[in-house]
Amino acid sequence: MREAMLSLKVFLLGSPRIECAGTLVAIRRRKALALLAYLAVAGQPQRRDTVATLLWPESTQASARQALRRHLSDLNLALGGGWIDANRESVGLRPGFWLDVAQFQRHLDECTSTPASCPTQLVEAVALYRDDFLTGFTLSDAPAFDDWQSFQTETLRQACGSVLERLAQLLADQGDAEAAIAHIRRRLTLDPLHEPAHRQLMQLYAQAGQQAAALRQYERCCELLNEELGVPPAPETTLLYEQIRKRKMAPVAIAAAQPPPPSFVRSPRHNLPTQTSPFIGREQELADIQRLLREEPDCRLLNLFGPGGIGKTRLALTLAAQSLDAFADGVFFVSLAPVSEVAYIVPAIAEALHFTFYGQSDPKTQLLAYLSQKQLLLIVDNMEHLLAGADLLSDIVSQAPGVTLLTTSRERLHLQEEWVYEVQGLPFPAAGGEAAANVDAYPAVRLFLQRARQSRATFAPASDELVEIVRICQLVEGMPLGLELAAPWIRSLSCREIAAEIERSLDFLTTPLRNAPERHRSLRVVFEQAWGRLSQAEQAVLMRLSVFRGGCTREAAEAVAGATLPLLSSLVDKALVRRTNLGRYELHELIRQFAEAQLQIIPYSVEQTRQRHQEYFITFLERRTAGVKGGRQRDTVAEIKADIDNVRLAWRRAVAKWDALAIERAAECLFVFYLYSSGHYEGYTAFQQAAHVFLVDTDPSVEDGSSGVPVVWDKQENLTAFLLAGQGYFLGRTHDAVAGQTLVERALALLRHSGAVDRRKEGFALLWLGWMFLLQGRPEKALEWVEPALAALTETGDCWAEGWLLILWANALSEAHPLEAEAVYQRGLDVCRRSGDLNMLGYTSQMRSIANVSLGRYAQAQQYIDEALKAFEVVGNLLGLGYCLQRRGELAVFLGEYRQAIQAGQQAIAIFDEVRTEKNVLSTQINLARAHRLEGNHDQAEQLFRQLLQRLAARNDQWELAHCLLGLGCLAYDQDRLHEAEEYLQQALAQYRQLGLEVRVADVLCHLALVMLASGQHRYAEARETFRQALELAIKHQLAPIALDIFVGVARLRALAGAIEQAIDLLTLAALHEASTFATRKHARQFLAEQTGHLRPEANQPFQAHGVQLDWQQAARQLVEEL
Repeated sequence: MREAMLSLKVFLLGSPRIECAGTLVAIRRRKALALLAYLAVAGQPQRRDTVATLLWPESTQASARQALRRHLSDLNLALGGGWIDANRESVGLRPGFWLDVAQFQRHLDECTSTPASCPTQLVEAVALYRDDFLTGFTLSDAPAFDDWQSFQTETLRQACGSVLERLAQLLADQGDAEAAIAHIRRRLTLDPLHEPAHRQLMQLYAQAGQQAAALRQYERCCELLNEELGVPPAPETTLLYEQIRKRKMAPVAIAAAQPPPPSFVRSPRHNLPTQTSPFIGREQELADIQRLLREEPDCRLLNLFGPGGIGKTRLALTLAAQSLDAFADGVFFVSLAPVSEVAYIVPAIAEALHFTFYGQSDPKTQLLAYLSQKQLLLIVDNMEHLLAGADLLSDIVSQAPGVTLLTTSRERLHLQEEWVYEVQGLPFPAAGGEAAANVDAYPAVRLFLQRARQSRATFAPASDELVEIVRICQLVEGMPLGLELAAPWIRSLSCREIAAEIERSLDFLTTPLRNAPERHRSLRVVFEQAWGRLSQAEQAVLMRLSVFRGGCTREAAEAVAGATLPLLSSLVDKALVRRTNLGRYELHELIRQFAEAQLQIIPYSVEQTRQRHQEYFITFLERRTAGVKGGRQRDTVAEIKADIDNVRLAWRRAVAKWDALAIERAAECLFVFYLYSSGHYEGYTAFQQAAHVFLVDTDPSVEDGSSGVPVVWDKQENLTAFLLAGQGYFLGRTHDAVAGQTLVERALALLRHSGAVDRRKEGFALLWLGWMFLLQGRPEKALEWVEPALAALTETGDCWAEGWLLILWANALSEAHPLEAEAVYQRGLDVCRRSGDLNMLGYTSQMRSIANVSLGRYAQAQQYIDEALKAFEVVGNLLGLGYCLQRRGELAVFLGEYRQAIQAGQQAIAIFDEVRTEKNVLSTQINLARAHRLEGNHDQAEQLFRQLLQRLAARNDQWELAHCLLGLGCLAYDQDRLHEAEEYLQQALAQYRQLGLEVRVADVLCHLALVMLASGQHRYAEARETFRQALELAIKHQLAPIALDIFVGVARLRALAGAIEQAIDLLTLAALHEASTFATRKHARQFLAEQTGHLRPEANQPFQAHGVQLDWQQAARQLVEEL
């Protein structure tokens, strides 16, 4: 891997070219190439949503992310694996690749830092610049990418131009005018209208004695300027021409070229949102803040303080963008606007940092520990409504010495560490001050003009209108949001009318901010004026729309807010509501808060609207229960995701009101949604909060995991049991199946002690209790719950849960009884196909591949993996895609495709990290270690196995721990550490026997026998008996791959006893049988060669040609008798 990573070269200057290990790499998809270019130039992880939108702007977010995953997979495969660094939120390239753009910049940086090496560095930089950035490459359907490419092209072209000018200067100083001329001529090919370069070339010609060429260059310059721009040359150009023409040119030093521009290729890591409009003004504020952060060592918590709409957030983002080079670990932006409770501040910061919590320790403690090792700038936006959580900022300052905090708030934080910088409006002309001709130099006026022209492209104010614009700026005191809301009225009002409307009620408006001076209350003026011009119907709709979070559909707006299409369109025209390109309607957060304040004035309307919102989205979920469980899964999941903020709010309100009926109606759909959208963590929290409100007191022993019956309010035993069972499943799936088991057992106890047990909910709880045991690696315990669960589910006709029960049943059988599991999997697939549940179909198919691998049916296993992959891609199930990649990696190990196994495993781990399923990460890493061992990378395999051993022991995961011990035993055997190998294998054997996994027991016994055989003659009899035990189990469960591996071991015993012909028969069968693994075939062929010096001719003939039976089971039964 290390060698491969050092060999990747990306050439983007000129036509794009990719080389890996000196070989040209063909990337067939244009967007895959665009993706590689974007990530390479960025040099740091980028948000998935940002990249997906950049390349697939016309697609839905879900479709764009799916397309991104496909292209990432194709790209990783084309590059040989190991280069893509991806998780749920971000994607990037791993360090170690060579990029011509970056190397170009490094030469410029080296020139600046080490002047003595400058000539060499400039020459090498020029040599790298083959042509413009991505010459000949375009994406016609991705305008944002086109803009990014254009920016990179222009920036690099200017940098190269500066290099050529500077190099020409150096050569001229050395007396090499001809070489200097060549470089400056190339400079002009980059920008033929660059007049300073024309003058420089004229001077060089003159100094070289080529007066005619210098004069012709002037004429050429005049022609170009006239043809392209319609302007004459600058006076200094004409003056230089006259001096040359009259041969009076004094020795003039060639104008020094500007130094190369600062580095633009590799910015530190950040998550700053892209700004879609220019930043205007604030030069003084930026300088002040930079000085405070740079020169005041105690200024580590700086609060940008001011009223809403004053531009605090945009100022902070601009400051952050200018500070990227100042913080080694990056700059990160945390928006608290959507955060409603103090408890969610820590998760919001972690999400912005792409930090994933682990284990069960306190999230805040984990976050502080993570930050304590970082040097970064953290922007915490919209802190005013969460001041009760401000102590977290104090903790960061005290425990993370390398972190600087920049907050925005409408109120002071009242912390000892707080430094306050008051943000005021943009500068605007004072009354009776500047003449109209000069007012557009003021940032406030420029902002109004820019926004007005967005609304009316032809807007060109006359001098009298400029006076009124100044008046508007004065009335809102330069507040950016006020100007942005006032400017769109230019479509229907004159500037005078806008100013008059603002001025009319200015003295009557107040702000909710405490102690705010009068001049700081102008934002409310704009809101009130916009509000005052609305009809009563528009006002009513805007107030009610404030209850939505994350926007809403037109149907929801009408049902909850009474918003008809004409009313919505009117509000969109007045810049109070936004309509997205997906047809949803949104309110700016500050406008939403203002509208919500108006709603609060009418208490009965507040409760009525909130109840409508809750009822709409509870019904929304209830009506989608069948869809999320059946043939409309993809569309249904997408619909719920689009309104997930509203769904969360409706659920929280129902929980807060103890609305059992609403929770009952929504719970099933919400459970399936979280199950199929990889939302296990959020599902756990939602179901925990709901269950908690109905629980009164429990026996303290219940908290310890022992038996006990919870007590619930209002006779809601059945509902509470359903919620506890769902909570338990999500907990078990994420990281703690034992704790999950306890919760599901509490649910069952509650059901069985209720007056009227709901058999459907009992079946639901029994189903997930079985899964808890399976996730603990206890399949025999899982099987105990299959029959009672099946009885309950069959009785109630719950086909969906029955399908999941069949998956559980087959999975529990697959490790011990793979042939029986096959029959159950088939029943499960029949249920899936009848219901149209593609997610269940995918899970069934990918798990079925495991049983087929155990039976040596590799082609069928691949078929099931492909079927699952197709199903998961259709529904966009990220966790399911991870499982398919995991299975693909496991199959690749059996087939000897170890590189592909490692690549698939790494891709699977990236997905499992993204959806936070630690158990799956660990099981996939075991297979990675196995692939490294079989490939011969013993050091890497051992390091990974030992790391896993510690983590699995800490988790008490007996199933995966046994797999790890088996891997360590095989590795020690490969390295002739026989005593150590036997210790590990005996431990693994004990674990597997305790778990009842006879398939695994057979595998371990085979390897133990090999260790005994290698230990010497004194253990041959013991090896023979161990082979016999393993072979009996292989026959019992029809484990062809293990039986064939045993044949190779027994052949060694036969050869040692002088029975060469019998040994060759066994080896030939193992070498040729289609169920043999690649490793088995390899060992069989090697031993055949040892016995005969070469493969016998008969070995490639049908088995019957030399008496060997094709039926391995017949050969195995005969061998058992002989052993």
